Amino acid sequence: MHPVRARLPFVAAMIATIALLAGCPKWRRGNVFEVPPGYRGWVVVEYGNPDCGEFPIINNRRQIKVASDGRACTKDPVAEGLGRDSYVETIDDGRMELIDEKEHADRTIWGRSTVASGNGERAVVTIQFFVGTGAEHERAARKRRRGQ
Repeated sequence: MHPVRARLPFVAAMIATIALLAGCPKWRRGNVFEVPPGYRGWVVVEYGNPDCGEFPIINNRRQIKVASDGRACTKDPVAEGLGRDSYVETIDDGRMELIDEKEHADRTIWGRSTVASGNGERAVVTIQFFVGTGAEHERAARKRRRGQ
């Protein structure tokens, strides 16, 4: 067999591997958004704020504890890429219950978005989402669009 032909399968495999790796998405650590028990409304998580602390990492997932007013912040930049996020509330006995998988779905997660504002050293990124029913989300989204 000709030496060039002998190398063709190897070269083809290398080209395919490089093409596959170049198209692979960037992965990030998943977030666990811990929402106060019974909370309904908009949640705003601010990233890149030097006046805030860091979110702890537990079981290789970033733990984001949302305050009773629906806000949380960190000095860390927002992590880019694909990752599996969860939305939970802590029940009285300390258990965490998934919000978007409740039996009657009276509360779920709606309208998640990432918003960037500012520039330079004061650039801030927020992740925003709504906790509640579909009807509650629609009403809140209408109010937000009208600036109320």
